[in-house]
Amino acid sequence: MNNVIVYGAGVKGKECIDYMKWRHIDNFCVAIADKNYIKLNQNNRGIELLGEPIISSEDAIKYKIPIIVAIEKSEEIIRNYWEQGVCAYSVDEMYKALGEVRSDHVREYLAYVHAVKNDKYFIEAEKQDGLDVFWSADSPFLDMFKRLDLNNVIELACGWGRHVPQYYEKAECITLVDVLQENIDICKRRFGTDSKIKYYKNNGYDFKDLKSEYYTAVFSYDAMVHFEMFDIYKYLCDTYRVLRNGGMALFHHSNYYEMPEKDFIGTIHARNYMSKDLFKYLAYRSGLQVVEQSIIDWYDSKNLDCITLLYKNN
Repeated sequence: MNNVIVYGAGVKGKECIDYMKWRHIDNFCVAIADKNYIKLNQNNRGIELLGEPIISSEDAIKYKIPIIVAIEKSEEIIRNYWEQGVCAYSVDEMYKALGEVRSDHVREYLAYVHAVKNDKYFIEAEKQDGLDVFWSADSPFLDMFKRLDLNNVIELACGWGRHVPQYYEKAECITLVDVLQENIDICKRRFGTDSKIKYYKNNGYDFKDLKSEYYTAVFSYDAMVHFEMFDIYKYLCDTYRVLRNGGMALFHHSNYYEMPEKDFIGTIHARNYMSKDLFKYLAYRSGLQVVEQSIIDWYDSKNLDCITLLYKNN
C-alpha cells in the first residue's frame, strides 16, 4: 500500500480519509494539501481531519508520493502535478494511488458506502412503497419469486433483513448472507434466536463456506445492480456449486451498459456495467440455465434493470 497525499480538505477529502480508516489502512495519508492551508491550519481543520496541519499545494510536490485530488473539477490540478513529475489521481482513480486492482477496490468502496452512508436507505426501504416494488401482487419480482423452492433458501446481500418477513412463512430454512458484519448483527438482533434463520458473512464474491449441492434457491434484490461484473460471475459460479440439482436462482441486476469505463460511483442510481444479454452469457458460462429474463424500469429510469431466473440442471 502506497503512502499518499490527499489534496482537498473538504467533504471529498475527508471521505477519502474516512474510507481508509474504515478499511483499517493506517498511516496511508501523510498530509492533506489545500490552497487554503493557512486559514485551515489557523482553524485547526487539519488536526480535525488528520491530526496534523495541512500543507500547501506546492509543498505536496516535495514529498514525491502519489496525490489523490479529492475536489470537484480536478482535471487541471491533476494535469499540473503530472507536468511537475508527481503522480496525481482523481477519486475515481484512487485504486492506482493505492496500488490496488480496480475491481477489488470498487468492491471495498461499495461495502464502505453501504456501511457508512446507507442508514437512510435501509430505513426508507422498510416502508411499504419500498417493499411493494418487490412484493406487490403485480410485481414482476414476485411472479418469478413464486417459482423458487424455499425449502432451503439463500438471500444474498440481505441488508437489514427487510425481505425476510415477506417469505418467512413459506421457507423451511433461510440463510442470510451479507458482506457487512454490521448488517448480519442487525439481522441477528431483529430475528433473535429463530432456528429457521442462519447467518453468513461472506467476502463479497462467493459462498465458499456454504455446503455444495445443499440449497434449493438463491436470490438477491436491489444489491447486485451495484456489483462488478467479475464478482457477479464468481457469484454465478458459486451459485451453481451450492444449488441442488433442479434448484433455481433469482437475481436483480443492472441493465446499464452505456458507460463501460465507469463503475457504480457517479452513474444513474449507482448502477454498474451490465446488460441482460451479458448476464445471460455469464450465467451459461457458469453452468446455469436461463429460464426467464425481464427488463424493468427503476422508478423514473426506463429499462435500467433486469430480473433473471436461473435453473441448475446437471
